[in-house]
Amino acid sequence: APGRRSMRLRTNRNWKTRLKNRLTTCITNKRNIYSFGYNDDGQLGLGNKNICLSPQLISDLNDIEFIQCGGDHTICKTYSNEYYSWGYNTNGELGQGNNISCNQPNKCSNWPDDIIDINCGACHSLLLTSTGYVYSFGRNYLGQLGLNEENIEPINIPTLIKDNQLFTDNELNKIINDVYRFDMEKKSQMPSQQMPSQQMPSQQM
Repeated sequence: APGRRSMRLRTNRNWKTRLKNRLTTCITNKRNIYSFGYNDDGQLGLGNKNICLSPQLISDLNDIEFIQCGGDHTICKTYSNEYYSWGYNTNGELGQGNNISCNQPNKCSNWPDDIIDINCGACHSLLLTSTGYVYSFGRNYLGQLGLNEENIEPINIPTLIKDNQLFTDNELNKIINDVYRFDMEKKSQMPSQQMPSQQMPSQQM
């Protein structure tokens, strides 16, 4: 659907930009983060809930390596291997061990210490480790956490997908790049053509 998928752009040589349906975050060549857009859940990380029409510096953060945006939440990694998250958190998509939304970056504790990539869905998040394991947390009403369970309570801490050792490291990297999926599309133009949701990782054909 339009606006649902994040992408990396280079607007010029000084910026790396992440886009989502309601917010944009940017890393400068000085490793600072700027954000702008909707902010009703504090997803801009500025310590308030004011909509911003131009890039605003998140002054609490620096030395940022990369960022990833979800529907209304953001996770970032620093070059010193620290992780921060902020924004909407009703489903635990921030991985903070609670379901409290926050309007400024909070450091993530007790996460795997060898994370090499992060991906965020609308209301859930995925972590990929250097050893090829995937952790998931957030909303799971369609089985998007890959835990072989549907309609379970949201999970607010990184939880290992136990069956992902069936995949090679290269295949797990493809999960982060949307070649593999944790949830098949349930919506189609015709109700009779709706596909069942799937709760385990499967190969995208």
